[in-house]
Amino acid sequence: MRTFIAINLSDEIKHKISEAITSLSRLASKERFIKPENLHLTLKFLGEIEIKKAEDLYASLSNVLKDFRAFKIAIKGMGVFPNMKAPRIVWVGVDKTKELEQLYHHIETVCEMFGFKKENRLFSPHITITRLKGNVSDEFKTVIQKNPDTTYGMLDVRSVEIMQSILSSQGAEYKIFRTISLVT
Repeated sequence: MRTFIAINLSDEIKHKISEAITSLSRLASKERFIKPENLHLTLKFLGEIEIKKAEDLYASLSNVLKDFRAFKIAIKGMGVFPNMKAPRIVWVGVDKTKELEQLYHHIETVCEMFGFKKENRLFSPHITITRLKGNVSDEFKTVIQKNPDTTYGMLDVRSVEIMQSILSSQGAEYKIFRTISLVT
């Protein structure tokens, strides 16, 4: 089962981001943008794992996060990785709060105990909206540069999901495998 750990977004935030996607897609019609229903904040990509391992990981994460309190994060801004000269990923920003960083580190620690490699890069929370395959117009880049402070909403983080990714010719479909509720 192809798996990742994520925070899912509210429908309201998905809708606001989808409006930005619509604007960008007019300027890059050959690119495949993430479907609004699939928008999420990935905390850890696990890849292909057996269901038993996913169940055991869920049990361990549930135990470690049993006292972790729900929190809020701002979804705002837009940018690219690695840089505007050679953009490959377009993202919507996520406020890097102390709580989000702590949650991320708890998840990294548990995943490492299950044999998953610890991330070498600094934690840079974001919501991917597209992976660019070719060059984009200056107009496309300008739209992104004009959105550094656009706010898409405040997200109440009340749970973390272990997600299943099902690949098809129409793109990926994401399903919740297990939910770990935070203390509210």
